[in-house]
Amino acid sequence: MTKKKQKFIWYYVLIGLGILIWTYSRFNGIKEEVTHVENIKIQLNSNIENVTGRRNIADYRFYGKEFKARFIILDGAVNSEHRQSISDLKKGDTINIKIGKSDLSKLNSNEDIRVYGIQVDNQILLSVIDYNSNRHKYSNRLNILFTFIGLLAILKGINISNKTKWIVFIGGIIFFIIARIFDVGY
Repeated sequence: MTKKKQKFIWYYVLIGLGILIWTYSRFNGIKEEVTHVENIKIQLNSNIENVTGRRNIADYRFYGKEFKARFIILDGAVNSEHRQSISDLKKGDTINIKIGKSDLSKLNSNEDIRVYGIQVDNQILLSVIDYNSNRHKYSNRLNILFTFIGLLAILKGINISNKTKWIVFIGGIIFFIIARIFDVGY
């Protein structure tokens, strides 16, 4: 006796809907526009550290000789053409950074301070406009990814044919490629 294939798997649909609801409530609210910044000049106390690992909110972190605070550059904030230049900054280099005006009081505490701009000599490695644009694109990439995962879970739950699943999957990949070509969400 063969077991009949279930037509509707409710927990996949529930997981998919949960992911979609979480995605749109979490990532649509991210509208981080940094406008009030203060320019400060610091000398690096150590080499800029490229942060690795999935649980970190920063791509880079560094310390200045003048302050106790740790300066961080958030994930997805730096343009790819400037990543190597930022990674090459060494102990003793003097840089101009832009931080939020509200962070000025935290400079002598052991707290993380977000960096919204970096300039070395006359070369701008990260501008506030680029920061805002790149963080918005980073949010869009996460939103698209989790929407796709939620839709795939729902499709698995309603148990449609494998051919239709493959069409949706290949269509999603084509959408990502087209979005990348036309700079949508990237």
